Amino acid sequence: MEPQILGVVVMFIATLLLAVPLGRYIAKVYAGQHTWTDGIFNPIEKLFFRISRIDPTREMNWKQHLTVLLTINLIWVHRQPALVQQAKHGPEEPDKIDCQQHGQVLLPVHFQYDT
Repeated sequence: MEPQILGVVVMFIATLLLAVPLGRYIAKVYAGQHTWTDGIFNPIEKLFFRISRIDPTREMNWKQHLTVLLTINLIWVHRQPALVQQAKHGPEEPDKIDCQQHGQVLLPVHFQYDT
């Protein structure tokens, strides 16, 4: 069997095997029930809420959702070029190919948001 086909078959089987347990876990999270990851993630979540001054008991209106969405996108648009320009210094770029220029980096960002 070809390695690519074997990889697809393994991923398909893994997806089938994980679908039901992950679905049950996500259902418990959305229902607010106790899960085995609460001891790990609850302190981290509370820290983020405290830093961001978010009250988890209050619902957000559409204006607050829009503000958060636009803020996150603005941060990403300004952060993504820096990440791409610094890519040759990371372990995932073993050939140390020269980084893209600033104008070349911004093109994909604008393309993502214009389409």
